[in-house]
Amino acid sequence: MPKIMSQKQLKEERKKTNLPDPSYDLDGDGIVDHKDYFLAKRFDLDQDGRLNTAEKSNALNALMSGYEENFKWKVEQTGAQRGKRLLQVRGKFVDAEDFLPVRETYPTHPLSQIDPKTKTQVQLKSNRKNELVSTYEKAKEEWDKANPSSVPQKFILSEYLVCLLYTSDAADEGL
Repeated sequence: MPKIMSQKQLKEERKKTNLPDPSYDLDGDGIVDHKDYFLAKRFDLDQDGRLNTAEKSNALNALMSGYEENFKWKVEQTGAQRGKRLLQVRGKFVDAEDFLPVRETYPTHPLSQIDPKTKTQVQLKSNRKNELVSTYEKAKEEWDKANPSSVPQKFILSEYLVCLLYTSDAADEGL
């Protein structure tokens, strides 16, 4: 003879099998609510539907160290009244307007540790222009040294100049 005689008994038996084990009660209030069930299920390593002493101690230690803060609770209660979307991106919960917590999940770029010489594009262009001008000025100075525009010459006294000096001296004396 079958153990279950009616559909009502069948439903009651199934309901009993779907109830979580009392070892899933992590907060010690005597009731296994949705939060207890969700967290305990994560620590039920052998997946037998109950927490043994090692699994329960691991779960309690994790809860003490803030494991519960990795999850958002009561999101489903806001429903259609919620003004902003809630997303989970790279393990962080963000709303659709504030993605700054996602920055923390990426490693720092090696070049972000280096301070740039210039802060703006205008400064960069100005510095490059000044460097070009100084390079051209140095090149011009070197060119002028190698190829002078005029070569200084020695002053040579000529006979004609001597005569002029002589004649002008004679004119001064009244000759």
